[in-house]
Amino acid sequence: MEMELPSTVECLYELAISDFKKYRDDEYCQLVEKCCYALGAIRTEEAKEKLKLLAKSDKDIIREHVEDTFEMCKLS
Repeated sequence: MEMELPSTVECLYELAISDFKKYRDDEYCQLVEKCCYALGAIRTEEAKEKLKLLAKSDKDIIREHVEDTFEMCKLS
């Protein structure tokens, strides 16, 4: 079952940029990776814009997740 709800874009973005103590030590940023993939699956302009904002992160791993998402979801 696919769930590509455009109404969740802002929530996913806010979750991706959040600084939850529980995830601070996750060097692979798995929560951000899942948020990026969900945004990519939504495929709206708003979702793409949020991914572009995440691509400006100061963390290399987050930028890599965004790049992977653009490639995997064939976004431009």
